[in-house]
Formats: sequence, C-alpha cells, structure tokens
Amino acid sequence: MTKKTSSRATKVVLASLLAASIAIPTAASANPISTSDRAASALTQAVAVDQAVDLKVYKSGTTEPQPAISNHVLPQVTIVENEGKTFANLTVIAKSAPMISEVQTKQGNEFVTTPGVENSDGSVLYSFPVELNKINSGKMHVQVPGHDMWYEFDYEAEVIEEISIKVYKDGTNEESIMNNYMSPVASVKKVTDGNEVTVTFPKGGYIHGFKISGKDVPVATDDKSTGERTYTFKVADLTKLVNADLHVIVNEGPIKYDSNHKVQISLDGAKPTVNPFKDIDKDSNKEAILALYDKGIVKGADNFNPRNNITRSQFALMVARALNLESTKDAGFKDVDKITDKERLSAINALAEAGIVQSNEKFNPNNTLTRQQGALMLYRAIQFAEGKEIKKGDTTLPFYADGKAITDPEAKQAFALLYAEKIMTGAPQPNGKVLINSGSSLQRTQMAKILFGSLEFMNK
Repeated sequence: MTKKTSSRATKVVLASLLAASIAIPTAASANPISTSDRAASALTQAVAVDQAVDLKVYKSGTTEPQPAISNHVLPQVTIVENEGKTFANLTVIAKSAPMISEVQTKQGNEFVTTPGVENSDGSVLYSFPVELNKINSGKMHVQVPGHDMWYEFDYEAEVIEEISIKVYKDGTNEESIMNNYMSPVASVKKVTDGNEVTVTFPKGGYIHGFKISGKDVPVATDDKSTGERTYTFKVADLTKLVNADLHVIVNEGPIKYDSNHKVQISLDGAKPTVNPFKDIDKDSNKEAILALYDKGIVKGADNFNPRNNITRSQFALMVARALNLESTKDAGFKDVDKITDKERLSAINALAEAGIVQSNEKFNPNNTLTRQQGALMLYRAIQFAEGKEIKKGDTTLPFYADGKAITDPEAKQAFALLYAEKIMTGAPQPNGKVLINSGSSLQRTQMAKILFGSLEFMNK
C-alpha cells in the first residue's frame, strides 16, 4: 500500500535569538579566515544544496528585528540534508567576514567549532547541524582592534509548510459556506506530537466561536488594521478530516446573519466521509464508526445501532474485512452451515485459518461477543498483521478493579496490550475505579472504537 503525496510550498525561517544584545562593530581590516581549496571542496561535497530560505534575526528574548546582526549576513540561509542530518548554511558578507574569527554550535553537551569556508567574493560560509523547530545554541567570536569577545546565541530553524484547505458540511461531501470566510491556504508546523496548523479568517470579526473536536481554539493573531485573525490548533494526522464548529455573526447594514456551522476541514486533500447513519451524531465513537465505513469495514444503512450488542459472526466479518482476509477452506465448524452470507462464512473460515479464532466443533456465530473474546481476537489479529508475537503492558492488570477475574494468560496479555495502546481502557466508575467487565457483551459502538484503534496501531 502506498501513501498519497501532495505538493506543498515550504517556507523555512532561521530565527537567531541572541543571548545578549549584540552590536558588532565595524572595522576596516582584520585577519581574514583562510581555507584551502581542498577543504572548501570537501565541505561542498558533504553538504548538497537543498533550498534557500529567509533569515530573520531578533533581539535577545524578543521578536524585534536586530539589524545590528542582520546587516552583517545575507538575508537568506540554506537548509540542506546530508546523510540523514539537517544543516543550516549561513553566509557572513565579505565586509564583515574579517571580524568573525570562530563560530561554534552546541552538539550534545559540548560546543563544537564550525569551520568557515571563504568564498571567492570574500564572504564566509558556515555550515552547522540544526534541529528543525527546536532551539539550538551557538557561540560567535568577534575580533577587531580594541574588541575581542565571545557572544553566545540561540537559533531556531522553523519549518512552515503551506497547504491548501477546503471546508465541507459535516457528514457530507458538500462544500460549506465557511470556504467564503476561511482562507484557502493554511500553514503547518511540525511539532513533537504532530502538527500545528494555522488557519486565517480575513474577516476575523465575523468569527465568534471556533472549536476543533469540541475544544475552543483561542485567537492566535488579531490584526486590527485589516481585521484578519488567525487560529492555531494541533492535528496528529494531516490526511484525516478535522471536525470543527464555527459561530458566525455578520451585522453590516442590511446584512444580519447569526449561525452555527458544524463542518469538516480537509487539510491535505482528504475527501469527506458521507455519514449514512442517522443514529450516531451524538455517539462518542462517531469518528471511528465513519472511519470504518470509509474503509468498507462496516456498510452503510439508515441506522448503525451503536448500542446493540455485536455477535461473534458480525465481529468476525469486520475483522476479516479490516485485514483483507478471505478463505474457501472449511474450518470444520459444525454450526455455520446455516449461514447463507458467503462473505461472512469466508470470514469465519479465514480467521480460523489465520489463528485469530480457535477451531472447535462450534463457532456459535449468533452468540453475542464478550469483551474478552473481542480483546483476544484483536490481539491475535494484531500479531497476525505484524507477523510476530507482541508482549506489552502489565499483565497483572492493576489498572482494572476487576482485573483479577481474568485468569487466561493470553487474555491477560491481550488486555495489557490494548490498555497500553489506549485501545481498550475500561469503564470509569463514580468511585474512581475502572472496570473492564471482561464477561460483558461488546456493543457495536465499542467494537468500532477498539477495531479502529487496533488498525491505527497496526499502521504505526
């Protein structure tokens, strides 16, 4: 399976946050840095040019421009890749190069000297490793007559991608009127736990409420002169639709408009999933249900019946679809001969062949599935998909008040893994305890949650 790629405009900003406010003095002459042609050639070969980007320099601890520094360097730097590492190439202009005798950057716990390569025009190129979107540290040695000082500084290479966005009415593939209020381009910054997305509303005063997945998003910037506002929120996966709620009020002359809009925002060309079910709008697992529908794992109907218990044969069908398994081999169950649905019969046989269900005399296809049976099937399905045994989590199950009721070793490992991966976390009680209710029936909405969570784990 291949992942779709998209074309994105990329903007990278190298922000140098100086530890002290530096005003580099000027000098008519000083000892220039000399580098052999061989060294320059080696550096050029080691670091292949990738992309030139803007350089912004700020005064210490602020976002105020620092011309005392920016006047001595080119207004652009180059971000390059070499053997899996990211480097920043910074050029000191020719008239300022004689003042800079040494540049160091912090690598681990030590400052390491960064060699300078003199260009034919007298400017000097410094190339050093950089972690994108993180604060890095460095030192600069400035030497001119009457002035000899080391200056410590921090620098950040901030990668910002521009992507196209589109807004759809919730649960449909119909474009929302919110496309008229929101800019069609958003900026995305990679962060440790996902992506920071910034969207722009040119008429920000119209927006009186903005929520992502039910949580209020504060205003990031508010330009009083133009009325433009931006909002920034985190998204784990850009290929998935983002659920949003907007409250729009327009009160300009004869135009009076006050309305709430429930929408889905597509950030990476993701297509909206049409919601065929009339009974899941308020279900806490709606996103999981629609994700399974989008994958063809559950089929469309007027109602999903989220609170109904799921049967063993129904769950077998869902798991087989999720793993794309089918089989014409008879697993030997004596109580499946009355199943007329060929896909369902194939699913049961395929899961038995894969070891996801045990081959016994009876499968009990119409019995309701217990939570323990569901956990075991998913645990085996995950191991089948991964092609290896997986042991993770605390098999004593201390997080469940009723965990001691589970005695089967494989079931303990199944619950331990599903809890560790936040796939199956139990039911919190008013007294603060959490119950897993291993012998209780599994509801269809619960099935959607744990099956979707298991698929997410398999796709990591």
